[in-house]
Amino acid sequence: SSATIGAVDLFSTVAGLPPGATVYGVRVVGAYRKDDAGTRQIANLVKTGTVQSAGATQNVGTSYQYLSDVFAANPATGASWVTSDVNALEIGYEVIS
Repeated sequence: SSATIGAVDLFSTVAGLPPGATVYGVRVVGAYRKDDAGTRQIANLVKTGTVQSAGATQNVGTSYQYLSDVFAANPATGASWVTSDVNALEIGYEVIS
């Protein structure tokens, strides 16, 4: 958790796709809530290699809610995802405001 604007938290994933699997996209889902006054916004993140990409900026309420984004293409290449990239993916969030 963080209330610091610009804070980024990334997590490693478990390599679970078998070689040659077809990947149609990557969906990142986070459960978020705020516990302070004012507005809070987040963006889901994916990091592949050295490229970090944010999903849509989304408003966070005072009750937990699931917020998701679909990354149809690999942001590092602009091409379809391959299993090795998905298996090495980091996911997380950024506090926008």
